Amino acid sequence: MVNQNSVNKNRFHQTNESRKTNSSKANGKGLKTGFFLLVLLVFLGSASILLEYLGIVNLVSSFGRGGRPSLQLGFWHLTDIADDYWARPFINGLDVDGLVQHKAIAGYPNDEFRPEQPVTRAEFAAMLYAAFGDKSVPQTELKFQDVSSDFWAASAIAKTTAGGFWQGYSDQTFRPHQTMSRAQALAVLARGLNLKTESSPEEVLIIYKDADRIDKDIREAMAAATEAGLVVNHRDRQLLNPDRSATRAEAAAFVYQTLVHTNRAEKIPPQYVVE
Repeated sequence: MVNQNSVNKNRFHQTNESRKTNSSKANGKGLKTGFFLLVLLVFLGSASILLEYLGIVNLVSSFGRGGRPSLQLGFWHLTDIADDYWARPFINGLDVDGLVQHKAIAGYPNDEFRPEQPVTRAEFAAMLYAAFGDKSVPQTELKFQDVSSDFWAASAIAKTTAGGFWQGYSDQTFRPHQTMSRAQALAVLARGLNLKTESSPEEVLIIYKDADRIDKDIREAMAAATEAGLVVNHRDRQLLNPDRSATRAEAAAFVYQTLVHTNRAEKIPPQYVVE
């Protein structure tokens, strides 16, 4: 006769052992899954930081602005340039040479460009150095009394001065925080590239309704800049506004057109370019 108690005991032991085995398997699977997720998170985090550092995507800095991360392919995007902003093609075009990516043009928190802010001489020097500076040239001695060796744009100022873009002032100052007029910015570019006009300045400048407002000291440089296609007037192509402060957007447009003139950038449809 079968002992029912023995059978029940055997069944209990078998069930208990089965539960232990299943629990061990589940724990093993859980550990493997957790480890895999941990490795995946570490990999994704490292990859996003690397891509962010290289400027290929912009994910991390998107937090805190719109509440959600947004993946921006391409070079560093600027957060305050609207899609329909007139200078967007020029500013985006400068990414070809890495001016925005390397912060030569941006330079402000949250990847801001501040397009309507007047450009300073120091900022313009940084743009020029990023676009035209020879990085292999040794650091030259600063000759300006108001630019210390630890000033953020000291290297750009020194090297673009040596390259012929700047002359400084008679009192041996550079005045890095001083803003520039539109005509002054264009004259700096014409001088640095040694541009010459094939006609008399007056014959060229007659295209502008306000040509009489151009200082006589830079009229030849302005004529050369005009013939080279560097001038961008986004409101009225015949209004130069030579004595108005150049904005950062306008300065970027001038630099981009200089890259076009030197065959380093593609032409943009000439909606605002004076030709």
